[in-house]
Amino acid sequence: MTIPKDCQRLAEVDGDPQGDRGELMSRPAQHDVGRVLRDGDAIDRAIVAARRRVILRHRQLNVPLAIWRDGRVVEVRPESVELPSNGDDTGARTGES
Repeated sequence: MTIPKDCQRLAEVDGDPQGDRGELMSRPAQHDVGRVLRDGDAIDRAIVAARRRVILRHRQLNVPLAIWRDGRVVEVRPESVELPSNGDDTGARTGES
C-alpha cells in the first residue's frame, strides 16, 4: 500500500507504521539483490539504520522497547537503549526499565 505524499506526514503523526516507510517502499529497486547480499557491509548498515529508526520511534511515542535478555523477552524504556550512530552499531547496551 502506498501512502499519498500529502498523507504521509499525517500518518507519521498518527503512528501508522507504514507512514515511516511510505516513500521508500514506492521506489523501484535499484540494486542487484545478489550483489547486495554478497556485500555484508550493506546489510549491516541497513540493520543498524533500522535499529536506529525503531529506537527513535519508540522514544517519540514514549512506548517501551521489547528486547531479548537472559533467555526471555523484556520491556525497557527506549531512553535506556543507546542510540547507534549512523555509521556503526557501537551502542548496543541496554538498561533496565
